[in-house]
Amino acid sequence: FADQNRQLQPHVVEVFISSKYSFASTNDASNKLRGLDITVYEIDGIESIERYLSTDMPADPARSKQIALRRFQAMDERTRTRMKQSAVGLAKAMQYRVDRYPAIVFDGQAVVYGVTDVQSAFSYYQAWLSGKTP
Repeated sequence: FADQNRQLQPHVVEVFISSKYSFASTNDASNKLRGLDITVYEIDGIESIERYLSTDMPADPARSKQIALRRFQAMDERTRTRMKQSAVGLAKAMQYRVDRYPAIVFDGQAVVYGVTDVQSAFSYYQAWLSGKTP
């Protein structure tokens, strides 16, 4: 029975969300999914940073370019990391052929759409692996 549970346990969980959704991680899920590599990708993170960079820009293209460059250079490390993570998430979503959000991918093999709660998605994943309905 322990081997069966281990087989139903994914190793990598990737969550693809947009700013419209928040990732729900409950304590119960954390306990049940302990030891998993869970990565959350906010797929529209680049768009929100682009909006910030282009806010209140003048009509003059040369001046706008200077302002955008200054804003980009002034971004803190957290924002830069968020932007990089978003780009990685977009690439992975394309690789997995994720076509809508939210989506939670288990081991790069199975996708659960429309769920932001990792515990619920995990239940669907386990049911799929065992051939049952949740």
